Amino acid sequence: DTAPCGDVANQSSCLILSHSCVNSTSASFFGDPTVRISAVVNAVPNSQLTSLCDADYGPALDGLAQKILARLQ
Repeated sequence: DTAPCGDVANQSSCLILSHSCVNSTSASFFGDPTVRISAVVNAVPNSQLTSLCDADYGPALDGLAQKILARLQ
């Protein structure tokens, strides 16, 4: 999407990124794209990347707990 670019001289419109996710129960709770952060997280061995917009963080916490337990064994 594009929008007027009032703060940039000689440019009629600026690129606007859409939200990467929106919470299913509250549209006012959303996440914006994090391409660079995702690349760093995915580069780490045994990484886990979950969505900020999930309605239930239980599966993310369970996954984190499993990764911790695996390292302790």
